Amino acid sequence: AAAAAAAAAAATATAAAATRRARAMPDIVELASSEDEAPAPAQSDASPCASATRDPEQRHPAAWSATAGFPIRNLEILMNHPGSVRAVIRDGKKASSLKEEGNKLFKAGQWEEAIELYSDALDFCPDTDDFKYSAAVFLCNRAACFLQLGHLEDVVEDCTDALELEPRYVKALIRRAKAHEQLEDLDAALADLAKVLEIDPSLHAVRQDHKRLDAQIKEKNEKLKDEMMGKLKDLGNTVLGKFGLSLDNFKTVQDPNTGSYSISFQQ
Repeated sequence: AAAAAAAAAAATATAAAATRRARAMPDIVELASSEDEAPAPAQSDASPCASATRDPEQRHPAAWSATAGFPIRNLEILMNHPGSVRAVIRDGKKASSLKEEGNKLFKAGQWEEAIELYSDALDFCPDTDDFKYSAAVFLCNRAACFLQLGHLEDVVEDCTDALELEPRYVKALIRRAKAHEQLEDLDAALADLAKVLEIDPSLHAVRQDHKRLDAQIKEKNEKLKDEMMGKLKDLGNTVLGKFGLSLDNFKTVQDPNTGSYSISFQQ
């Protein structure tokens, strides 16, 4: 009888718990339904910069959310942060102003600082046909700084970029020629000077440099030819010596009109 009473009590408790759960279910279902059917928050079309409200604890630029936005006073922090990409608004007047400041530094011999300003000018320079010449000037001015610092490869690169924008830019050709000469690429330097004279034959100093380089190239080629002929002569004498002959038995005569050589055999 006691066991039966205990079993009945347990069954009653279980039934009561089930009843309580069943009564709670509508509330739970209703709550879930209410959440599922709740309209999504409206998406704002405003840019992140439009809102100046931000959690004061979010001091790091990486913590700024797209919805919270960020105040303008923190723009400098954002631009200078190592993980940030610099955003620059193209502005021809700003670019020109930076170039003028760079020119002052160049004249003062502050070439590295001038390079930074010319680079900034390039960043602000509008990417349109109207500003192609301006961009070429900024590049050529920066190349002048690199030339002073002895960064010859950078001179060639900047002048080449400038000439892609303005193919008849004389200053860029002259500066690239100087860099080529110091890099001992005399043929490239001569080609640049020849292009300058094609554009403006009145440049006497350039003509003199062209003449000097042309003479240097010819002298260099003659030395290379003599060295090559000497090596060939040694090789020929080694082979001909087996037959009791030498290259002294062969006489070469150069034709002054054509520059070619004729060979005759002598005992």
